[in-house]
Amino acid sequence: MRTLVAISAFCLIALIVVTPRHAFAQSAAPAPQGQSATDQELREIAGELRLLRAEMRRISINAQRAQVLIDRIRLQQEQVARVRRDIGDVQEKLEQVRSDQARAKAMIKAVRKQQEAGVRDEEDVKAFTLAIEEFDNREQALLRKEAALATELELAQGNLAELDSKLDEIEREMAQPAADDKGQPATRQD
Repeated sequence: MRTLVAISAFCLIALIVVTPRHAFAQSAAPAPQGQSATDQELREIAGELRLLRAEMRRISINAQRAQVLIDRIRLQQEQVARVRRDIGDVQEKLEQVRSDQARAKAMIKAVRKQQEAGVRDEEDVKAFTLAIEEFDNREQALLRKEAALATELELAQGNLAELDSKLDEIEREMAQPAADDKGQPATRQD
């Protein structure tokens, strides 16, 4: 057993003496040139990783902004379509009211002639006159509604154009290279 301890101690001392100094973790000797180049490469790789992370963050943010704008554009397009349909409906109603007005005016002329001939009385003429006034009132209300809808359509189209320009701006931002910390376009260092 004593021999085993002596042999182990001798091997340990030989190992310490034979092992080079730079193999120890706390070595005071400077790092060889190869290790310095490796450290430089690692710093370059770390710098590129930072640039990649920044670029990915920028792309992610721009993609989220673009998605929000696309959703808003879709809603705005639906509003423009709805207002256009409403304007079309109002214009159809206006055509119908004007057609009814023309028929009522033709009828009132016929009723007046019949009244002069003694076939119709004054009440019939008043009924047609009231109908014409009602058609005139409906026409005016529809004209006001058409004007309000035209204003709403113009506003909705303006909002849609603004959203489109914001989306174009995001697209341009995504096409440009990312800037580094100093505000310069980021470049890869080879």
